[in-house]
Amino acid sequence: LYIEIVRIIACLCVIFTHTMERGYFLFSMFPENSLRYWGYMMLSVFVKAAVPMFFTISGALLINREESIGQLYKKRVLKIFIVLVLFSFLYYCRYIMYDINSFSFEKFFSDLATSNWNFTYWYLYAFLSFLIGLPFLRILAKSMREKDFKYLFLLVLLYKAIIPILEYVLWRGNESFNSGIRTLWLNTDIFIYPIWGHYLEHKVDMKTVKKWIVPLWIVNILTIGITCLMTYYKIKVTGECSESNSQTFFSCFSMINVATVYITVKYWLDNIDIPKL
Repeated sequence: LYIEIVRIIACLCVIFTHTMERGYFLFSMFPENSLRYWGYMMLSVFVKAAVPMFFTISGALLINREESIGQLYKKRVLKIFIVLVLFSFLYYCRYIMYDINSFSFEKFFSDLATSNWNFTYWYLYAFLSFLIGLPFLRILAKSMREKDFKYLFLLVLLYKAIIPILEYVLWRGNESFNSGIRTLWLNTDIFIYPIWGHYLEHKVDMKTVKKWIVPLWIVNILTIGITCLMTYYKIKVTGECSESNSQTFFSCFSMINVATVYITVKYWLDNIDIPKL
């Protein structure tokens, strides 16, 4: 049940990220010295963890399973591929109707592979990539020790949060550290969050986690606050407050946010009696 609750939270976060000035970017409608400005911005940063939550759930459920590559493709990859093709085809038909272009299967499949016209389904492409790499994630995650997980997550915080923030504080977007020192594969959602989900689900002892919930929320709120301060700083530096320009730091600490939500929901549902219907 706790997995379903986390899914519902992630779904609500996804919906909220598409509300623009009515919700997600509502903070920009208020004075910078108002509580609403900072409160709404903190909410916007919180919901940015929606997609990482979904990949975390996938890792929690799939990495520990035993299945051959053939079974993986037959049960999972093929299913997602069919969904992508089917709904992209409906999207393409709508595109043809409005743009009055001639219908072409060749053009459809060409665009499906090379174009970004069906950008609404970007998550399906990303999820397919995750599934294709799942056999390697399984080998890696299952062989990792506790200290290996901790080292990996510290590296992710370094590359996703500390370095980007430090770069902007030092050079205000005009310079950056040498790109050669960046381990980009560590920063991809389809890599780090499935492993994070496997760790939270199978390595964290829920019997001893109670003492960590309040500190986790304190750290989570503090890191969301740091994200808001960096967002405010960038707005001041650039003089631009737009939805596209103001999200640079929104995902910096999503790993902490995801862990806080996941552990809290799991602990809560593991320790309450739910009446049977």
